Amino acid sequence: MKLFFKYFFLFVPTFLASLVSNEIRTINTRVETLPYSLIYIKPNYNTLYILIGFLFPIVFFIQGYSEYSFSLLLLKYTVVLITFLSGLWIISKDYIFFEIRKAARIFFWFFFILAIVQNTNVLTPLDPIFSSLFSKGGLGTGQSYRGSSILYSEPARASFYVLFIYIIGYGYKIRKNNIIPLLSLAVLEVLLIRSTSGIFIFLFFILVNFPIRSLIAILFIYLLYVSYQIFEIPMTNHYKIDYILMKIVEGNKNILDIIMELDGERLSGIIFSIETIYQHPFGVLFIPELFEPVSGKIAVSGPLLFVRTFGFFGLIYLFFFIRSTGNGSYSAFFYTILIGSLYSPNASCLVLLAASIEYKNNYFKT
Repeated sequence: MKLFFKYFFLFVPTFLASLVSNEIRTINTRVETLPYSLIYIKPNYNTLYILIGFLFPIVFFIQGYSEYSFSLLLLKYTVVLITFLSGLWIISKDYIFFEIRKAARIFFWFFFILAIVQNTNVLTPLDPIFSSLFSKGGLGTGQSYRGSSILYSEPARASFYVLFIYIIGYGYKIRKNNIIPLLSLAVLEVLLIRSTSGIFIFLFFILVNFPIRSLIAILFIYLLYVSYQIFEIPMTNHYKIDYILMKIVEGNKNILDIIMELDGERLSGIIFSIETIYQHPFGVLFIPELFEPVSGKIAVSGPLLFVRTFGFFGLIYLFFFIRSTGNGSYSAFFYTILIGSLYSPNASCLVLLAASIEYKNNYFKT
């Protein structure tokens, strides 16, 4: 229980966020999490690199203020960028590495049990109290096909958090000794949370682990159900997934166009951010229209937002910082970031925290 309370704010940044959001919420600015990760920063080593890291959001704020004057949008994303980067600065000693891994496993199983309870809707009478403490959340299931949101603002964010808490606790590499946690993660993502974004990010997680076998399986399923239509494609009772599968079978549109119909702003934000990175490899810093919500110009992806904002300079900083921590696996570090690039709340520190833990994971027996 000691680790649960010690790292509660790290894994549940939605706590009390609704109180702040009610005070400052505008059309372009809302608060769903608070930057609790900053209290976990341990500058016992690499202090110089941490100070250099703070220069990125400082430059971002100065440039935005000098060109566009002060706004809550500018302030919000300055804090968002600091919070995202803070994931790098938490693991300063070996015992913290082990503590956070153990705490992540505790939270993973706590969330698994909580998600089961929330799917029964027995706790919904407590929703008014719950929503006053946790941003936009509820103690029951969401509307339509959506399931549990656990302690987060929506099922999609719950999907991200349980996946990255799993990665922190058990590693991004799927191993035989982690089959039970992996199957539990699948149950959480597919049956208990039921977020479309969460299902896609979980499948991407599987694809990263088994790229060749996953592609062969996709090809085999495509031949059976789409190309030759030997079997009728099964329905999932998840209307977005069923719609995507039905349109793929019909063959009138490519999969990107189909997903854009259902979740256009989120996918277009990813595509727009990638195009912006390609066109401006040194970053664009703050341009207000690129940070407006529901505009199709901002990706719900911490890594993509960071790289789009700071370009090669941001990537160089990530490389030199992680190298300064000692020997580790660069592939594990960047694969973990890649998983978070598909979908992750921009203000979450968990992507870089998980990546920094995975960098060292091969050098510890956990």
